Amino acid sequence: MTIASMAKNSSMLYSIMQKTNSTSTSASDWISGLSSSAQQDTASSTDWLTRSISSGLTTSTAQTGLLDVISQRLSEQKSDIAALEDYSKKQSSFSENFSKLSGALKKSSVSLQTDFAAAAKTTTTNTTTPTAGTDPTSKLISSIKDFATNYNNMTQFFKDNSNLSTNVKNLAASFSDTKYNSRAYASIGIAVDSSGKLSVDEDKLRSSLQSDAAKVENLLGKSGLSAKAAKKTDAAINIKDRLYPSLALKTKSNFLDSSSLLASGLTLDFYW
Repeated sequence: MTIASMAKNSSMLYSIMQKTNSTSTSASDWISGLSSSAQQDTASSTDWLTRSISSGLTTSTAQTGLLDVISQRLSEQKSDIAALEDYSKKQSSFSENFSKLSGALKKSSVSLQTDFAAAAKTTTTNTTTPTAGTDPTSKLISSIKDFATNYNNMTQFFKDNSNLSTNVKNLAASFSDTKYNSRAYASIGIAVDSSGKLSVDEDKLRSSLQSDAAKVENLLGKSGLSAKAAKKTDAAINIKDRLYPSLALKTKSNFLDSSSLLASGLTLDFYW
């Protein structure tokens, strides 16, 4: 049920209360006083009211009981609307952060693989000593640090929200699995903490790139962590609509449910 539809229903119920308070004649008189637009917007609601009329909603006792229930439901619906608005804000914030972080990680993953390829090409074709601005090793270190930052941000995001759903919990576990290969990463200057987050020892990484660039690329490049991160990110994006839990209001599923109205001596069969 949307906020707009709940508001329409509230308006209809308020009209019913007003009409009922102003007359003690038959229920068919006050239900007919609803506006045609309200009747069209709440056709199913009018149906059950009509059936209720045929069940004997003509006594003041029954009308008073119905008004009590309607008043209670209107109060509950205000809480439902507040819950919907709160849910919408939190869902939007989650989606916005996820899109931002996943986009940044995907971009840095692709850039790192591109820089590895460019560095390999430069090494095999350039025999001159590179300047600071064209040094492929320095550029790779910068790309690796950027990738590590974005990987850590994504890992932390899933960890912080792991209680939201099974999908997020699984992604948190998936992104923290770098710790299972921590020794290999440490050997090239990438430390991994207990949560799977990365930290770069720039001096050790530079030494590794200069002595065995192929090993570093194997661990971090198109066959390594950056490629795995890109695949995991794509998988997360593919199920982004199922990351945040669906809304389930902790209220009555029937706005005017039959169990509550039975206390007023009514029998009806209506569900949203």
